Amino acid sequence: MMQVMATAMAVTMGLSATGNGCPAFAKVQKNDERVCKSFDFNKGIDGWYYGAGWEWDYDSGKTTTIEAENGELRMNVDFSKNSSSGWSQTTAVYENKDGMNLTGSNQARVDLIYDEKNMTTGAIGVKLYTDEGLGAFGLADMTQAVDLGDGRKKTTVSFTFDSLGTESGKVKKFAIQLVGQNTDYKGAIWLDNLTIGQKVEKEVTVTSTVVRKKASTQKISANQKKINFQTKDGKKKEISYQKQMRLVDEKADQATRNTYAYLRSVGESEDVIYGHQNDYFDKAGSSALSSSDTKDVTGSYAGVFGIDGLSLVGDEYSAARYNKTHKDKIKENGAGNVKAAAKITNEAIKNGSIVTLSAHMPNFAQVKKNPKYKKGDKSYTKYIFNGYTVGSTTKDPANNILPGGSCNKQYTAYLDMIADYAKQVDGSILFRPFHENTGSWFWWGAAFCDEETYKNIYRYTVTYLRDTKGIHNLIYVYSPGSEPASIAEFEERYPGDAYVDMVGYDMYDRTHDKEWLDSYQKQAQLVDSFAKKHKKLFAFTETGVANETQPGDHQTALLKQGNPSKDWYRKVMQIASKTSASYFLLWANFSKNDGYYSPYVDEVKKDNRLVGHEFLDDFLNFYNDPRSLFASDQRQAIAALSVSKDKAKRAVSGAVGYLCTPIANTRVTKPVTIRANVSGAAGKDLVVVELSKDKKKVTLSLKKKGDHYEANLTKKDLLSLGEGIGKVTLKINKKKQQELEVIFNQEKPVEDPTLVDDFEQYYGADSRLTSVWTVNKDTDCSLKLSLQKKEEDGQGYYLNFAYDEKDTGWAGTTINKESDWSGQNALGFDMIPDGKNQKTVIQITANGNVYEAYLNDYEAYRSKGGKKIHVVIPFAEFCKRDESGHPKGGLVEDSRQVTSLGLWVNAIKGSDAVENERVRGVLCYDNIRAVTTQETEVSITE
Repeated sequence: MMQVMATAMAVTMGLSATGNGCPAFAKVQKNDERVCKSFDFNKGIDGWYYGAGWEWDYDSGKTTTIEAENGELRMNVDFSKNSSSGWSQTTAVYENKDGMNLTGSNQARVDLIYDEKNMTTGAIGVKLYTDEGLGAFGLADMTQAVDLGDGRKKTTVSFTFDSLGTESGKVKKFAIQLVGQNTDYKGAIWLDNLTIGQKVEKEVTVTSTVVRKKASTQKISANQKKINFQTKDGKKKEISYQKQMRLVDEKADQATRNTYAYLRSVGESEDVIYGHQNDYFDKAGSSALSSSDTKDVTGSYAGVFGIDGLSLVGDEYSAARYNKTHKDKIKENGAGNVKAAAKITNEAIKNGSIVTLSAHMPNFAQVKKNPKYKKGDKSYTKYIFNGYTVGSTTKDPANNILPGGSCNKQYTAYLDMIADYAKQVDGSILFRPFHENTGSWFWWGAAFCDEETYKNIYRYTVTYLRDTKGIHNLIYVYSPGSEPASIAEFEERYPGDAYVDMVGYDMYDRTHDKEWLDSYQKQAQLVDSFAKKHKKLFAFTETGVANETQPGDHQTALLKQGNPSKDWYRKVMQIASKTSASYFLLWANFSKNDGYYSPYVDEVKKDNRLVGHEFLDDFLNFYNDPRSLFASDQRQAIAALSVSKDKAKRAVSGAVGYLCTPIANTRVTKPVTIRANVSGAAGKDLVVVELSKDKKKVTLSLKKKGDHYEANLTKKDLLSLGEGIGKVTLKINKKKQQELEVIFNQEKPVEDPTLVDDFEQYYGADSRLTSVWTVNKDTDCSLKLSLQKKEEDGQGYYLNFAYDEKDTGWAGTTINKESDWSGQNALGFDMIPDGKNQKTVIQITANGNVYEAYLNDYEAYRSKGGKKIHVVIPFAEFCKRDESGHPKGGLVEDSRQVTSLGLWVNAIKGSDAVENERVRGVLCYDNIRAVTTQETEVSITE
């Protein structure tokens, strides 16, 4: 799931609590705010101390102190040792032996005072934490800070969260945690006017009018040959299930073969399974009911239960949470978290849910060793995998996790954790690693990992779990985003039939209109065609209604009221029902303020009517539809399945393989060991690698060594290939398995930190260009990048940016560029506009913020179609895309930490250039670099 997420790690102290809410004598403020506890520090900081042991990725704990100073709490911090960390945490703790009553609290605020001279980069956040359920995070908005006149600035950090329950009636320890996000701040930070309270609002709820069917009613049944499904009108339809099958794992166990056969049969029927992430432990509705919003509404759990690797490492779920709800005593450590995840998974399987595991993996280049690890502990507990660094690309993790890479040990330890979880699960798991790879928000995304490398890290994941770890209860799922617009584009990053059992796609409804449903159906038909062509299972692997974050929310999926997408669930089911999709999965209901994708229940009336979210009736109509399948509908049928006890056949017959080293598009400048992974090979099979450039070729025979094949490329053979772009080709019995492009015998040139691109480094090869510039686009849009020779001399090249978009679509390309541009003050480039005057975006990402300038806002640009122009945009003229009001000026300071540049075109619906609801055009770019200018406004000249 692409989402803004900050996961905090804190010590769990297991304190008991009682109480009945904010005390009656609490001061009532304006706007119906009731203060439960406040600290103004005017009389000192009694009860506060530095929280040693609460540090996370913070190496200055021994020198960090807190003290009272002029009616404020002063913390002396040093984040400079951890400036590469996206979450470096230090803590002040307040302890009260009598306890604080925070029951009913749902908001807080604190003044954060800082000296801007103490930092050159990054951001600072504040986390409020109690062991009784408070875990609110807020980022300090330094653009809104006021100058105090003493060299310091002050900004107020506000928090909203779901109302704390009665367990917060006697909180003895309260933590305020300063969080450095890629910052080098070193010095004092002052805190003042900390207030925790309750905003009393009348919640908008509705009462259901639809009567739900009994959860005990089985919609489907099965015997040893067939499954009886229901059609839209309630009639029975028998489908014989597949007893012999081809799987990625020919040793797949009985439960896995049963699950595969069942999902294929569902796909052949009109029925669709409802899936929901974290369905067994996260919810937005009343905690006094069940552990699941789905069960509260329908009486049944979701038919597909999604769980993520974040639950295995203790972030979204943990041993502590399991112990609390199940009265168990699992050890609250790394191995215990995995055990708890397996236990809740087994509970789901017992209830009739099918399980799918996604993996928001950490950036393995930032993973640290666990100082508590002891010899004999589980291998994966050697590292600390907590935290949400999935969006961090520091130190290029995607290109360093294969064997021989700097992150391989950490990654294989993570896979050991997945293996340990799978071994403890009493059933099959749909494993969905490296999802949404066609976007660029995760470190394995298209901008950070080329096609061949992506395929290889996926393949390595499969072969390590299946062959090295001997895990045989996984069904492997490949699920990109909705960017692929054709079968050919879907194929570009597809790991191959030998490594994938199921395909899907992730696509969220952000526009809430018929156009989105049409696009969703079009994408479903495309992926369905691919699935049938490759004989794979198919599912809508992630979807849901999403909205811009609303006031008071940390993120928003469904709105609390006024949602326009009526009957959305049945509409999506209708689309799925017409394809071979077996299920669709909504993302998690984290809480009312953290986003929820399905309706919730706050209260059940005596007549069993439900009181809660406005979509209750819509969801009940969906549940009552004969085609929708929930856990209770399929539990007995799944148990009755009896596929052949014969082993599955391998998805692809014969030997298959892929290259581990070298990595695609890297430079081979010295002797290297060529490594390949080969599966299904017999002793007589010939495994070779061919290295070639032009007509020169070196052939090496690879020999088996441990779990891979290898051969050494000597200096003599390397030099014989000459200099420039060449190929490395893996063949088994003369059949090509994989071919990579590399550069032989040329060292990387010294990089000009101010130059983004002059397009002369690619040797005229479009494949080299697109390995550096990554395309991202909306559904049903296309963008083709190519190199074009300059007409004036026929020697140099420029970028040709050819777009084809629907009238509400967008497309663009990004390049990674980690530089300090504080010595420059503008971006300059040459360009030829196409005269279409769509929204033409120049984008710079710096210090984690996205800044944009829009060329079509300027008449000097709009009037120059077809002419070569030179553009200079002062940094001060870029606006902050993701902040209300889109203020300008922030890039001037953030230019110290530039990470990428993007070129985008957004179609303007109704503009003159749109024909038949589409717009097409070509823009040309050249000589993009940071420059110094005396101009204060955007300059566009011929």
